[in-house]
Amino acid sequence: MKAILLNKRFRFTVFGLLICFLAAAVWWSTLYTGLMEELDGLKSEQQVSLNRLERLQSKKEALWQENLVNREKQKDLQRLSNLLVGGNSAVDVNTEAQKLIRSFWDEHAIKLDTFREIPSGKWRDNVILKLNYQFTCELEDLSDLLNYFEKLEKVIRIETLNIHYLKREEDNLQVILTLGILSITNDVI
Repeated sequence: MKAILLNKRFRFTVFGLLICFLAAAVWWSTLYTGLMEELDGLKSEQQVSLNRLERLQSKKEALWQENLVNREKQKDLQRLSNLLVGGNSAVDVNTEAQKLIRSFWDEHAIKLDTFREIPSGKWRDNVILKLNYQFTCELEDLSDLLNYFEKLEKVIRIETLNIHYLKREEDNLQVILTLGILSITNDVI
């Protein structure tokens, strides 16, 4: 046995294996363990980033849904604002409403007898302007006027409508019409 240990080649092999084993141990303890710790750190950072990405995606989805709701509300608001008679004050709204009505009367054979403004009313916190018209016309013209108000798509409503039949050939209807116009302004006429 002593001869085997004294053999130079055997000692060199054992010494080489010992150096390989020590090199593997050093590599394992420093390089591999360090790389594994770094890999674990990167995995945890990746998980944190994935969690953050999920939160951001859910927040993005919530904001997208809120944006859709806001777009729908904006469309509704635009549609409702188109229903209002234009004007920055109650006087402007009154003037615009009279223009709408007179534009119809200019096209038809309606004879306006009297026009007056009635004291305005209230609806919630808004003003309802009231206009009173007394005129004579034919049945077809009155029908056209009522159809005009129906198709006008403005917040003008008929408050009262009184019709008196007159026995004569032309303009056999005497009409008293009171209109209410919603004004979304803070001033009162």
